Amino acid sequence: MADNKKPAPKKELSPKDNYQKGKVLLDIRPYIVQDSFLIEVYQRAEEHFRKAGDYEDAEDQAAKCRRLTAEAQAAYKENTYQKAVKLLQNAKKADDYDKPMELFRELSGYKDSEACCQTALSRQEALIKKGLWLRRIVFGLAAAVVLVFALFFLSSVLISLKNGVNTIDPNDPAAQTASKEESGSSDAKADSASGTEESASGTDSNAADPDGLPTLADAKPGDEVSFGKYKWLTLEKDSDTARLLLLHAEKSPELRLRPYNDMLADVTWETCTLRKWLNEDFLESGFSEEERDRILEQEIHAVDNEKYNVSGGNDTRDKVFLLSPQDLTDHKDILSRIRMNCWLMSPGNRPDTAALMSARNTLLDYGYPVDGTDFYVCPVIVAALS
Repeated sequence: MADNKKPAPKKELSPKDNYQKGKVLLDIRPYIVQDSFLIEVYQRAEEHFRKAGDYEDAEDQAAKCRRLTAEAQAAYKENTYQKAVKLLQNAKKADDYDKPMELFRELSGYKDSEACCQTALSRQEALIKKGLWLRRIVFGLAAAVVLVFALFFLSSVLISLKNGVNTIDPNDPAAQTASKEESGSSDAKADSASGTEESASGTDSNAADPDGLPTLADAKPGDEVSFGKYKWLTLEKDSDTARLLLLHAEKSPELRLRPYNDMLADVTWETCTLRKWLNEDFLESGFSEEERDRILEQEIHAVDNEKYNVSGGNDTRDKVFLLSPQDLTDHKDILSRIRMNCWLMSPGNRPDTAALMSARNTLLDYGYPVDGTDFYVCPVIVAALS
């Protein structure tokens, strides 16, 4: 039979016992090396001294613990900062910048941590782009080598065929007759082939795009398409609409070095100047009237930064908007083609910051000051297929 007895309630410690536990915790502090653990020990000791009330010098001991906690926190921040700076200085590969960025994000507001984090982001992005460029060069060289071998092989085959043709003896009437018959047959085949080519050349090819890209109606998620004066990545597709993300922001000067907000202030997506610019100037200059009519207004749900307890503001209705943190998870594979630091719609760790997507497609939810001009703008739209 199961024992249904409730566990006995935890016995409250007496002021004397709390005082003694606090003293024990202070006695072990010389043996603790880690700053983070030391902070925790001081905080626990202070709690015991506070519970001890007016027992002996408990109040003085609690005050001492608060002072020691502040000193340990300052030491922890400085040590972490120095560690992050050293990692940043020694970073060689793109992956090497992940750890210092993580530490600088943790130290947000301490010294020049935000600037150092941005330096790490920029260097990482440059290395990623350099790696992509080198891979293209290698693939291009490999393709050139294959082409040279193919041409060499083809020329060898043609030479072999030419050398293998029988020479016609001018004194052999039968051979000459056979040659004429073969020539006539070849001419007839050539005429037939020519007629077929002429017929094919008169057929409409129905090319979807001058660059050979599919139309919106034919595109699938992950496909590149043209719409307006930009190229886009297809994020989602249904029977009537396609959700698109601008692909080459680095090629458009108006989408580079543009801040989330024109001045440093507490803003949300609803109130930032970037939203106004995207839904007015960008929309007007980037699309024809017919294309603007095909861009559908969407209800945009504000996203809070729960990690830092920062409100995302009110919901909005927009034709042009940005990626959300959830998009980085939902479209992880497709977004791998976007190798740049770009703004997201959600806030960062303070109301005067906005979150980012890094060049490695990771969420930087600590954010960056909204007046920063070191990032790209990658607009998102939902367009009707026709």
